[in-house]
Amino acid sequence: MFKQNITNQLKTFRGVFLLSVLAFSSPSLSVHAQELNLLHVQGNVYLVSGADVNISVQIGEESLVFVDTPAPEYIPEMMALIREISDRPARYVINTSLDQRRISGNDIIGTMGDEAGVGIFSFGPPREEEVVAAAGAAGGVTIIGHENMLNRFYLTEHDIPDLTLTTTYFTESKDFFANGESIVIYHVPNAHTDGDSIVYFRGSNVLVAGDIFTLGIYPIIDVNNGGSVRGYLDALN
Repeated sequence: MFKQNITNQLKTFRGVFLLSVLAFSSPSLSVHAQELNLLHVQGNVYLVSGADVNISVQIGEESLVFVDTPAPEYIPEMMALIREISDRPARYVINTSLDQRRISGNDIIGTMGDEAGVGIFSFGPPREEEVVAAAGAAGGVTIIGHENMLNRFYLTEHDIPDLTLTTTYFTESKDFFANGESIVIYHVPNAHTDGDSIVYFRGSNVLVAGDIFTLGIYPIIDVNNGGSVRGYLDALN
């Protein structure tokens, strides 16, 4: 029975590159390196990994779309890698859960939504006027997460110092179009937490599973923030 269940799950994900083992494993399983690496997964989707960073980014002709953001100290190096292949501004950040390691760089990425933001961490040092403009350029970047992230941040006790979201969604899924492909955000309730999202890049055929799919460790189920075993299994299925 166990073997049959595994076979069925593998059939479900056939043809889908699942960014989870590398992109969103627990901190203890992150790739510990002295520098970051930019890996082309397939289609428009790339993986930034190394140190304590595991971030997915869609890089297209129009813009950059991030799934989660790293700690601020890693952003200059991450952006230097991205700027080697793209000079486009950021347009979207999708947070998969209310975990500090997934949201701590929201504010900085949120300043990269216009041409001033493009100048930061680009080819060579930015001009002084670019830095000044980008410092207040919060417009143009949509930072999105499930509304339960916002509810947990304001209505429960936690150690998250700050949360920057510009919009939330409350339905089973939300989709939008960027860089020539549809991006679908699915809410998976009461799994790792009650505010988890997984992100599917339809054209690239890449699924970013956040903390919903991990290998080599027990599932991370945050009961205090609405997670449950049953919900975790439902999310996997």
